[in-house]
Amino acid sequence: MRLALYQPDIAPNAGAMLRLCACLGVAADIVEPCGIVWCGAKLRRAGMDYLDQVELPRHASWQAYCAARGPGRLVLLTTRG
Repeated sequence: MRLALYQPDIAPNAGAMLRLCACLGVAADIVEPCGIVWCGAKLRRAGMDYLDQVELPRHASWQAYCAARGPGRLVLLTTRG
């Protein structure tokens, strides 16, 4: 299982999801463009000391992510569903 963050734009929310990934040993994919500065202080503060423990490949677009991901089921969630 992997978590993909599609164009994340709220640092505290992204940090919370990345902390969860670190605790569960789940990799997280980042699909660009990000609405936050990925190496910024807000994300580091939100991710606390857990960001170094998460595998974080970044993808330039949704198409690049789809090309890079392996076979398997894809489950999509949205806040607007």
